[in-house]
Amino acid sequence: RSASASDGASEEWAAVPSVHPSSVRPRSVAPRDARSALLFDRSDALLPLVTEDDPTAAFALERIAEFHGSAALAGEESLVTALGSGGTRTPYAVVGDRGGSVHVWSLGEYQDVPRSCRVHEQPVTAVTCVGTADGLTLTFSAGADGSVRLWETSSAEPMPVPVQQRHSLVTALAAADTPAGPVLAVAWSDGEVHLWHVFSGRVRVLPWLRDCDTLAVTPEGVLVIGDSEGLSAVGLRLDGLWGR
Repeated sequence: RSASASDGASEEWAAVPSVHPSSVRPRSVAPRDARSALLFDRSDALLPLVTEDDPTAAFALERIAEFHGSAALAGEESLVTALGSGGTRTPYAVVGDRGGSVHVWSLGEYQDVPRSCRVHEQPVTAVTCVGTADGLTLTFSAGADGSVRLWETSSAEPMPVPVQQRHSLVTALAAADTPAGPVLAVAWSDGEVHLWHVFSGRVRVLPWLRDCDTLAVTPEGVLVIGDSEGLSAVGLRLDGLWGR
């Protein structure tokens, strides 16, 4: 979807006024459904991308873009630095900013304001979320200090300690609810990809050895990695990945 948006392949797509899809250069995408999405552009702006015949999606996504655009004008700490999502099965947009705050928006229904929490002391570098089978919405975020944090968004506060803290930077996050439970993938600037079994806290390290700037995990257990060589898909053996 991001490729067709950036190439301007279809005139059915419309973004915010004066922004044509052919001029959009998305860094990340939070899909609302198969026909609409929120984009984080390389200009550091959030842009709604919707079809012309879907005013409901346009209204909801434009509100999110307007909220963060106004906040950034009021203070540099509110400048958007990361956008993630839970995919179309968990239609949320997760926005991270320069001040270390994480903002969670439902894309399935209109919200005037997000659920927000200052999770990091440093700017947010990556965010993602996942909905679990028992109704939890788990939000993961990474900060410029090398920390990865977990926030269950119905609670008031994130976990008091990081999920992980390293002397490297997180370059991408992705999560999915799989038959083995929620899985978090973390790409680091030193070329490692860490695969976390969220509920047990067990981790498996995949030495990728190339800088990774894009991650995705499917509910079926396929890990997609984007790097300077392109996209690679790795099938995960979820029943034995973290041992017994």
